[in-house]
Amino acid sequence: MNYLVYVAHGADCFCDEAAYSMLSFWRRHGESLATVLVATDRPEYFGRLLGADAPVRYVRLEAPRLAAWRGPDGYVHRIKPLAFAHAAAQVAPQDGGAGDAFLFADSDTVFGADLAPVFDAIVREDAVWLHALEGTIASNRRLTRSQAKLHRAARRHAFAVDGTPWMLPPDLPLWNSGVIGVRGDRLPGLMRATVAAIDAIRPVLAIHTVEQIALSAVLARRGMPVRALEQAVLHYYHFKEFRDDLACFFARLAGRSRADKQARIDAIAPGVRGAPKFAFAARPKWWRQIRKHLDPRRRGWTALPFPDLDAGPAEAAAGADGTKP
Repeated sequence: MNYLVYVAHGADCFCDEAAYSMLSFWRRHGESLATVLVATDRPEYFGRLLGADAPVRYVRLEAPRLAAWRGPDGYVHRIKPLAFAHAAAQVAPQDGGAGDAFLFADSDTVFGADLAPVFDAIVREDAVWLHALEGTIASNRRLTRSQAKLHRAARRHAFAVDGTPWMLPPDLPLWNSGVIGVRGDRLPGLMRATVAAIDAIRPVLAIHTVEQIALSAVLARRGMPVRALEQAVLHYYHFKEFRDDLACFFARLAGRSRADKQARIDAIAPGVRGAPKFAFAARPKWWRQIRKHLDPRRRGWTALPFPDLDAGPAEAAAGADGTKP
């Protein structure tokens, strides 16, 4: 069996993202390729977005469980490996399921290619898939303050993971975990080890990407090769403004069928909607600072007008990019 797994809890925006991601998956693959599992504290909200008959199995997450999963310092991304394993355990035997393929997707993802070969490789080749390789500890050390902190911590500390000292080598590949594909029998142990690594690293290095670092380290120590899925999945974590588009999308299509919404997802494609921001980010820093100073919103770039969701293809394209066909 193939399973597509989401974790979405808390604010509306995260559930909106996950619902849009599901629509993109069904539009590409139909509803038979994979069973969709959603670990959430808000199944009723998803019901309003996708319809009560949506082919989704909800795994309810109660507030006390979510609070405990955050850990002592409230690290929200610690929930991810725990919820992934918990959702998988509802459909596969513990430490079993060698014939099951699980693909976890962050809520802010969009599917654009055939994933049938990916699910097949998970089972037949014991392949592990993650979204994208983002460099190494050493190569990234000058990119951001967080990466500089990671480099310093890795040089100075041995992290006690389940009583064993771990060093994070400078050439450790750092993977974006917006997508995680793994076989059912591998999944519980891999997620348990990731949580143990999080709990060892986080007290020393309190940055938001510790979950990704921990998973990357576990895979490297186990000698598990990883394949990248960035060509098949758009992970728009750097475009938070898309949440406003999603809120508008679901509000304007409220009461419409799931098929109706699914047919209109390209009208607000995040790769297109985010183009002004991405173009702005590519400009020199001094230019961006000037633009932000002159912009009353201190953003420096202008969002595209929201399209007419009921327009034909040509009209929708014109509304999306602000030009006339």
